[in-house]
Amino acid sequence: MKIKNLALATAALLGLVGAPATFACSIAAWNGGPMGSPAPGRPSDPSPVARYSGQCGLRAATSGSFVTDNTPTAEATFRARFYVYTGLTSGQAVVYRARNAANVDQITVTYNQGSPGTFSFAIPGATAQTIPANTNAWYAIELNWAAAGTLTATVRGASGQGAAPAESVVNVTGGTSGGAIDTAQLGWVAGTGVASARGIVADAYESRRSTAIGRLCRADANGSNSVTAGDRTAITLELGGTLAAGQPDCNEDGNVSAGDRTCVTNLLAAGATCN
Repeated sequence: MKIKNLALATAALLGLVGAPATFACSIAAWNGGPMGSPAPGRPSDPSPVARYSGQCGLRAATSGSFVTDNTPTAEATFRARFYVYTGLTSGQAVVYRARNAANVDQITVTYNQGSPGTFSFAIPGATAQTIPANTNAWYAIELNWAAAGTLTATVRGASGQGAAPAESVVNVTGGTSGGAIDTAQLGWVAGTGVASARGIVADAYESRRSTAIGRLCRADANGSNSVTAGDRTAITLELGGTLAAGQPDCNEDGNVSAGDRTCVTNLLAAGATCN
């Protein structure tokens, strides 16, 4: 059962065709309200904000800038999927945190900048597990948590042009049982570090009680749920000023450029569909 699909924007982020050109990105769906100064926006704004899907993303340029979802209610099982752009030049950022009603952390996801950096996944009473991650790149993170004291984290992204992005899975076990999840926070929740020009950016958050969520279709720039020559056209149009409705950042570097058209061409030559 789905708990919430919290958009970071209005119609265009949800992939709806024909949204007004003047629509405003919004975080109103995050019913716990913002903390600090998280900034929803588009790549075409005067202060551009990178996004993975649709037209809007959520940028956090400083620690303590995040949005909150209070929809979960004493959840004993919990799944969440989101995309995060690792825009730090040093330090670390807690990019996701899920807590119980007493505000005790049940899940913590931290990006640690380095060469390479890492994502760290933690639950109470267990040894945190890490996965390598590059700076200034998009990653899809999916979490599968149970109150018995387990967490499975799946990370995929930061592809090379035309290459299938690597997927890594870690299991955090032996945690303290008896917890529950009542709130979730996304952005630059905590931690000390220095942001790059883009900062920490989050997009495409969804949470459920059960069943896997899965990734969005990488390189599906026109939102057709497949990779076709039409995606090259959508990327070309974005380079001309019309933002794509789907996922145009094929090489997942935070920019939509001619390199993404090359990336789509390579995927088509390799017979790839969604990956």
